[in-house]
Amino acid sequence: MLVRAALLEIAVLLALAALLGVLVHRLKQHPVVGYLLAGMLLGPSGLHVVGQPEAVAIASETGTALFLFVLGLEFSWSRLRSFGGRVLRLGAGQILLTFAVVWLAVWAFTRNQGLALVWGGAIALSSSTATVGKILEQERRLDSPIGRATMGTLLLQDVAVVPLLLAISALGTSTTPQANPSVVGVLGRALLFAFSAWALGKHLLPWGLHRLAGRERRELQVIFGFAFLGLASWAAHTLGFSPAFAAFILGTSLGESEYAAQLRADVAGVKEVFLCVFFASAGMYVDVGWLASHAALVGAVAVLAVGTKLLTTWAAARLAGWRSHLALPIALILAQLGEFSFVLIQQGTAAGIINASSVQLLVTLTVFTLALTPLAIRVAWTKLDLRCGEHTATPGKKGHVVVVGFGPAGQTVVAHAQKAGLEVTVVDLNPQLAKQARTTGAVAVVGDATHWEILDRAGVANAAAVVVTVPDDRDAVRVAQLVTRATHTVPVLVRARHQATVPRLEKLGVIPVGEEVLVGQALAEKLLQTLATLPQPAPEPQAPSVPR
Repeated sequence: MLVRAALLEIAVLLALAALLGVLVHRLKQHPVVGYLLAGMLLGPSGLHVVGQPEAVAIASETGTALFLFVLGLEFSWSRLRSFGGRVLRLGAGQILLTFAVVWLAVWAFTRNQGLALVWGGAIALSSSTATVGKILEQERRLDSPIGRATMGTLLLQDVAVVPLLLAISALGTSTTPQANPSVVGVLGRALLFAFSAWALGKHLLPWGLHRLAGRERRELQVIFGFAFLGLASWAAHTLGFSPAFAAFILGTSLGESEYAAQLRADVAGVKEVFLCVFFASAGMYVDVGWLASHAALVGAVAVLAVGTKLLTTWAAARLAGWRSHLALPIALILAQLGEFSFVLIQQGTAAGIINASSVQLLVTLTVFTLALTPLAIRVAWTKLDLRCGEHTATPGKKGHVVVVGFGPAGQTVVAHAQKAGLEVTVVDLNPQLAKQARTTGAVAVVGDATHWEILDRAGVANAAAVVVTVPDDRDAVRVAQLVTRATHTVPVLVRARHQATVPRLEKLGVIPVGEEVLVGQALAEKLLQTLATLPQPAPEPQAPSVPR
């Protein structure tokens, strides 16, 4: 009965979260706001529909681990270094300055270092790179100076999550907030575990994924990755750490590997489901009655928190060398609290170092500022951009040809394109073929091109042309659909194994190359060539004519 009730409650929670997510998305808000509202409505302070908090808590913790695992896959040390020293100084300064100011203020008011730690970390961190990056990309500002400064800071915030989680775990093991052998021991075990998890994820996990590479064993790769993530999370939980800590370490260890893009694509759908449960469970923390009776307090703290973060981020940007009129939009974009704030709140609650009132305040602040993120970014561009004179950088390189599939047909296309002086990016699911493509001088992306994440990484939006050479007609049509949805200006040539597929491709507006017609033409040419080389038969002798 308990299991059946828990399944029903989670199903109702997901259904309402999906509905509200769609509604708030139409209002130009992030779907996360809808998930949070679903938790508030169905939780203990709302309709009290969800009565199995343990089941939701397990799903929430799993969703957090998956979220940080995928976030780790998206993290790249080389990408972080590419932002340059000024951006890195800005990010480090923003995190440290905001954390220090908030920590000191909360500690002076409460004399509780653990509580100050959670408050400082929750307010110092902003929305994830995935959330803000998607909005910046839609506004075509991702590669602008302000966009790069914002993304570089958010990447550093991703790194900052790890020491914050460890510090919260360490303080949760001690009854006193001072550094003692217990805390030092926890930190020592954490460093040892982090190094072990990173080394295994860097070497053992790619080795296993390489052995399981291939379309016919795709599901085994996903199962192996999930099993590895589950074992690492279990080990972290056994040692008293958050499973999210282990998940992020594993993700970053794979982030530079050739399997990262495909794993992100494979777990994207599952991650969104568990992430929905995570935010809905976070919404259940909100006590609507408490919120109504403390509305003035919430408003005042919101103004203080956002105002403090605006000032500290602006100051960090100025200290890093940004001019004042450029520092202001950067500060506005980063002023909100984000998904990581919920992670720290959850960890602080589990460690017993954050009280109920602080949970209510922080969750409410996060919901409020997260909902204002799209508006803040639009204001930063439309209101401030006119004065700051910041222009969008030109897009990335154009002119490269994306070739999907590096079989015999793909190899021929690549050879001819390179002979013509074109840069080529190859997409193939087989790591061996991708390695072979690199030996020709082409850029290679390992992954299934029927997932948009893989095509996006190959840069189809900026390509001079896309050539699909895969032999499976269903996959070819799927790739053509994804490319044409993303761009209508890039010419797409698609191999059609069967002539019946040609009309479907023509409806998509791509250029189909019918394999059956080409084979027929080639056979006809070979036939005529073969017949031309055969010796001509001697003419039959004619009977002598008899004179009449």
